[in-house]
Amino acid sequence: MKTMHMPKMDNQNILISLLFIFSASLALSKSAVNVVMTLTYVVALFYIIRSRDYRKTITSNMGQPLVLPLILYLAVAIVGIVYTETINDGLGILNKTAGLFLVYFMTSVLINTDHDEKERAQTADNLVLVFIAGIFILDVIGLLTYLGFVADRKFSLPVYPMHVHHIWFANLNAVGIYAAASFLLFPDIPQDRRKRSLLIIFILFAIASVLLSISRTSWFGMIATGIVLAYLYTGKKRIFFPNRSHRGLQLPLGILFYSLCP
Repeated sequence: MKTMHMPKMDNQNILISLLFIFSASLALSKSAVNVVMTLTYVVALFYIIRSRDYRKTITSNMGQPLVLPLILYLAVAIVGIVYTETINDGLGILNKTAGLFLVYFMTSVLINTDHDEKERAQTADNLVLVFIAGIFILDVIGLLTYLGFVADRKFSLPVYPMHVHHIWFANLNAVGIYAAASFLLFPDIPQDRRKRSLLIIFILFAIASVLLSISRTSWFGMIATGIVLAYLYTGKKRIFFPNRSHRGLQLPLGILFYSLCP
């Protein structure tokens, strides 16, 4: 897809900065996430109304790959409100689904407005690293909580730092492990020994946090996703699909693994 490019201006720098704040706050505060996301959309809307060039840049980058699938997913949640037994449950599911779409749309569109492809990739990587850093801070607080240095829950399970629900705590760490492992297995970051070492340390802390959270869903999700990552990394498809008759299982198994991930 061709995109319209423009020199990087102050408004773009401000919006990218808000994305970094959003990424850092994901692991630390749900309220902060909602506030920062709302602020980002308001600021972006202000720049779109104010600047015709920026409006063209934004609109030309709205055709992201997952926009249509996520809109269809959102539409199912909207229709589901009509058939739900409890309206509050239906609205809760709609809220989560809408949040997923808004986060993806905001991040993908704003990153893609940068005219430099290499810089876009670097911005995306840095956003994920900031997200991992936020989880690491939460993990350190969780470890201090478990050891009795913070709060009054020494050696108490499940671990949940800063009144964060233990399942949410586990899910954050599981996603962080996926991201850190992907950095180590696929991109160029392994060439940087310092970043590689920090990512490995984070993974060790994150695994300990998931185990101490006693979230069996996260445990199973990590195992399932670990199998998929190993499959993608090795590329040895015959281990899983030795003949043509087994290849038809690839799609449903992929959907199953995805649905079980936290």
